[in-house]
Amino acid sequence: GETPASICGEEVTAAGLGPKHCCVVTGDGREVASWEFKNDDIDLVVSLRPFWVRCRVIQIACSLKKVWARTERLEVFEMCACDVSEARQVYGLIGIPVLSIAAGNHHQIAVSAGGDVYAWGLNRDGRCGVSKRQKKIQEPRAITRRRLALNERYAAATAAGNRTALLTSMGAIFLCP
Repeated sequence: GETPASICGEEVTAAGLGPKHCCVVTGDGREVASWEFKNDDIDLVVSLRPFWVRCRVIQIACSLKKVWARTERLEVFEMCACDVSEARQVYGLIGIPVLSIAAGNHHQIAVSAGGDVYAWGLNRDGRCGVSKRQKKIQEPRAITRRRLALNERYAAATAAGNRTALLTSMGAIFLCP
């Protein structure tokens, strides 16, 4: 079998990659390490056990300058990529159990346990699922969903650059601008 990836002797349990940095969660899900890419070199920016983590981080997503963390309690936190010790819970998702998070360069997506899709960030080309006239969505907003088959729901999201893909519970994939 394969040896699990490790950092400083700790097993990596989740990882995210942004255009200018990467971030990993190690050990029991409470230690976060972040790297910044400078030219072709990778510089370790910070490796610490942040005080804000009340429970295990199970998913990480990276945008251009931020890191998004989903915990085992299905909460979502936002951090600056250069300082993962300071975090805030994403206000618009408090009380909404989140199963999946994704981050493009300037926009974020969350899929709730109920299959609802939330988007926030820069809305260039309507990538947050609202009118193109709205330039920025400050807090997560439920977006109008494409009509799905009976008993089908959105289950996960992924994003890169300016694009988003949504996966349904029946295996369909929808690509968004």
